[in-house]
Parts: sequence; structure tokens; C-alpha cells
Amino acid sequence: GPYPGGITVFWGDVGLSSRPRDVRRGWHRLALDGLDVRIVPGNHVTLLREPLVAHLAAELTRCIDAAEVR
Repeated sequence: GPYPGGITVFWGDVGLSSRPRDVRRGWHRLALDGLDVRIVPGNHVTLLREPLVAHLAAELTRCIDAAEVR
């Protein structure tokens, strides 16, 4: 069911430009307080591996830092 807060989704950028689709992919219906989509280098698997995981970690750190300011 829907989540009462906001949701942040991280998507790999591989294939996004060649397949114009809604990057929200239905998540916006579950996030009652908004959806934040972050695009990072890689695909579903490679964004979790070196060296691309560093980009994911940096983006995740920015999200955590912003949440702590609120």
C-alpha cells in the first residue's frame, strides 16, 4: 500500500535515453509525500559495483545530509 512519507528512488542511467519511459515507474503512486528520482551512472547491477558504486554512495550521502538538515 501507499507510504505516508516521501520515497527516493535511484535509477541507473544506462538505457534511459534509448527508451523514453516514465522513470517514476509507478513509485509516485506509493509515495504520498512525493517521489525523488535520482539518476546515477550504470545499470541495475553495475551501479552497485566499483567504480560506479561511488556515485551511488555520493548521491545517497547527499540525500542523508539533506534529510538531517530538515
